[in-house]
Parts: sequence; C-alpha cells; structure tokens
Amino acid sequence: MLEYHLDDQNIDFYRALVPLTLRRQGIAEKSVRTGLAWAKTEGLNISTRCSYVVNFLR
Repeated sequence: MLEYHLDDQNIDFYRALVPLTLRRQGIAEKSVRTGLAWAKTEGLNISTRCSYVVNFLR
C-alpha cells in the first residue's frame, strides 16, 4: 500500500507498507512505480517523506 497526501498539484508519498506475509514479492516496488507513473501523467509535483520511495528515486 502506498499512502500519499494530494493537494492541488502536489503529491507527497509518505508511506509504503506491505504486510509481513506478502513481503519479498516486489509489491512495494510495483506500488511505487505505479504511483509515480500516475503522478507524472497527471503533471503533479512529487515529494516524499518515505525512505523507501527516496531510495527508489535515487
């Protein structure tokens, strides 16, 4: 699950969560890729406080 706050033209991805039983299956990566692609398509300014997303963007 990718949690975010959307305000006008800004989106802040603040948490990426995957239940313990579902980890190590690439679910967080798929969620982040999908969220970022959607935000870019919508022309949103992207920010993040989530360490997973920060590392993903590097």
